[in-house]
Amino acid sequence: MSSVANTSYEAKIRGEPARRLLVLHTDILDDIDDADALVAAVQLLLEGKYDRLIVITAGKGKHTARAIFCGFLVKEMLKLPRGTSIRDLPVLIYEGCTPGPAEGNYMDPAMTAAGLEAIPSVREGAQRIRNEVEAAGEVLLLVAAPVDEDLLALKLHEFPRVKACIMTGAFAAAFDGMEIDNHKFAEYNASGNPQGLALLGQAFGRRMLMCPLDSSADNARVSYWEGDVLPNCPLFYQWAYKTWVASMKTKKKTKVLQGLRDGEASNIKFDLRALYDGLRWIGWIRRGIQVTPRIVSVLPGGQTTCQWFGSGRASQEPLGNFYAIVSFHGCGYFQAWARKYLTAGSPSALVEKKYAATRAQAWWRGVAVRAKKSESPKRKRESSDSSSAAAKKTKVVA
Repeated sequence: MSSVANTSYEAKIRGEPARRLLVLHTDILDDIDDADALVAAVQLLLEGKYDRLIVITAGKGKHTARAIFCGFLVKEMLKLPRGTSIRDLPVLIYEGCTPGPAEGNYMDPAMTAAGLEAIPSVREGAQRIRNEVEAAGEVLLLVAAPVDEDLLALKLHEFPRVKACIMTGAFAAAFDGMEIDNHKFAEYNASGNPQGLALLGQAFGRRMLMCPLDSSADNARVSYWEGDVLPNCPLFYQWAYKTWVASMKTKKKTKVLQGLRDGEASNIKFDLRALYDGLRWIGWIRRGIQVTPRIVSVLPGGQTTCQWFGSGRASQEPLGNFYAIVSFHGCGYFQAWARKYLTAGSPSALVEKKYAATRAQAWWRGVAVRAKKSESPKRKRESSDSSSAAAKKTKVVA
């Protein structure tokens, strides 16, 4: 396990406050983009972009399976034995409590049984979570699921240092720029609990970044996926992805699997894109982000509207309005960033990183050599020019 992970684990045991804390609220297992976000989140933790990670499962039901999946993925990435208890991980994992039938698109029941253990619920760990948040220097709450009662009950908005980034809503476009009527179309997370979204937005206001489908689903597919990226992802993630694809084919959700460029695209990385935008917004990665302040309205069916974007005023009364920062803009660098953090740590990715560093060093050596060669004649000319000038000056004086 890396030194970063050891440092985080020791800080957890000693109860030292985190300088930067990421809280991930995720309905992992329903769709694969949550697993994408978790892989990148753990890798960013190992890289030291922040020093504490808390995962809270969301969605309807199957919370033990969701937590166990998170545990297995974290153990592989930290190179820990599979028998390590979730309670002993440097990443704090809590089960949600929202009941109901879950999608469960990529979890093997046998795997759940193999990892079955007593996992703390978010209600049991609520005070611990609030203590961690209160003690931390900076906190980013990434909401990658419908807002539920567990999240609202934590009241994280009460801490001024907490900023929230939520993947939700759609104003004018959905999959790959497909135009929509936002009075009829409701994004999944928003429709899961429209009232909860309105309450969360009102609580955070200007401290909340909203990542709608307009940005998170546009140009957010990872190119050259199956040939270049997937084979270099963590093995447990590869298994989960293939299980998820089989489930999508069974349910005939081909639109999710296909992209604008056949053969170059996979599923849309909604939650991974939201993580990327949130980290840029809070300043934990050095990439600027274009955001727009908007007053957002949430309709009873989960539809979202805002002034000057999408269709006009809704005919029905909204559940609530809130002031939020909205990310509407695409970002070409997301592709390179996603490939880096989905594959970092794999043997082939490390080899490629080593070769890339070697190539970079060779390139810089070449630049230095060429610069030296170009400067040599210049220096000779300068010295000869100065000599002739001195000779002329001497002659004139004489």
